[in-house]
Amino acid sequence: MSNAERQRKYREKIKQNAEKYEEKKKKHREYMKAARRPIAELAEKEKEKKRREWRLAKKKEGGVTKPKNNKCCALNARLCEKLKKRITDQKKVIDNILLKKHALQKNLYRHKIKIEELRKLISNSERTENKSLINSSENKTNSESVPTDINAPTTSSGLTTNDKSENEDLREKTPMSKTLSFINENIPSISTPEKNKVKKQILQLNVISASLQTSYEKHNNKSKQILKDIVSSEAIEKYNLKTDISKSLGLKGRVRKFKKKERTYKEAKEIRIFFNRDDNTRMTAGKKECVGRGNDKLQKRFLLTSLKKLYTKYVSEGGKVSFSTFRRNRPRNVVRPKLSDRNTVACIKHSNLAFKVAHLKKIGVIGTSDLQELLASSVCSVESYDCMYLNCEKCKDNNPEMNLTDIINNTECTWIQWTRKEFTFEKGIGRKITTTKKYVKESIKGTFSELKKMFLADTTCIPAAFL
Repeated sequence: MSNAERQRKYREKIKQNAEKYEEKKKKHREYMKAARRPIAELAEKEKEKKRREWRLAKKKEGGVTKPKNNKCCALNARLCEKLKKRITDQKKVIDNILLKKHALQKNLYRHKIKIEELRKLISNSERTENKSLINSSENKTNSESVPTDINAPTTSSGLTTNDKSENEDLREKTPMSKTLSFINENIPSISTPEKNKVKKQILQLNVISASLQTSYEKHNNKSKQILKDIVSSEAIEKYNLKTDISKSLGLKGRVRKFKKKERTYKEAKEIRIFFNRDDNTRMTAGKKECVGRGNDKLQKRFLLTSLKKLYTKYVSEGGKVSFSTFRRNRPRNVVRPKLSDRNTVACIKHSNLAFKVAHLKKIGVIGTSDLQELLASSVCSVESYDCMYLNCEKCKDNNPEMNLTDIINNTECTWIQWTRKEFTFEKGIGRKITTTKKYVKESIKGTFSELKKMFLADTTCIPAAFL
């Protein structure tokens, strides 16, 4: 006999006995009442879920319609076609409007750029006008203050030769004018063929210096440094012409020589090997826990300690690299672990001791907040079994070094600690009240003497855990 047949037989048997059948119905009704809760008593998420169910049920009920006449169906079909045509037309209009809007935005952007360029031109022209006004005012003051000679030779324009020379000095000299003035002042009695040769050489030098000067003013700091490196050549240093050439080229500031420390490939390889060691990092076990894309993928490795501690370890092993290069050469698959990456639970004793040590360091009683350093200071050697299990006669009664000069036993202290607490909540259809125990972070207040006792008690228990 199958289970369905047995149930059918049992139901028929109960229906024969009217009292039992009614009792069962009553029990079922009570159960359903207990299970069904009004929407006011439900949580917000459950309310939303229930309302969603009701909406879907209503839609399903409304979706079932009675069959209509053929005339009505034909009218509805025509209306639907008209509506579809309207919607398509409206969509086309909207698309055209969007295209026009996009074109207008582009034009606006171009006009804005043009306006900015015009503003720059206006500001530059204003600056040049201001400069010319200042120069003209200075010239007027100079002409008023300096008396003119009656016997000074005059030109056809009516100006004296002195005024003409002053006006020429005020103007910006071109490379050609510079070369001609240099030849007329220094070598006036030179023959024409030789004069042309000298003129050509000096003109070339003046043009090069002018072009370098203009490019120096326009470029940024990096390219300025490249131009400055021209002055620091061997030939210029040999003939002591650094200052003269830098002045003629218009170079400002002294030339700085940056010597880059070239780190070899060997050192970078050593750092990568150090990071990939199992005593410094741990490899993940998951198939998807990897870094990279495509075929260039590497399995993730999590750091066991902080980078600074690893760097001190690297230096103690004989590394001669700075912390910045050590950090820069860290492989890309070596990552800091998050809380979600922990597969095991953290030890409560260790974490509570770490909180106490952190507060003691904050007060100034202990020099470091690192538990391993504290352990090393109170033990002969961290590698010996007897010292770590407090069997050594020399260091079994030793305590970590504490600075107790500036602190009193009655001073108030607050530190964080993991504590176990009970929580009550409702569960199941009958809403039974159940209790659970969880660990919670709490700030504890107490005196320094209490904190000291707890700290010393914890340090005696924990050394063996570091093996």
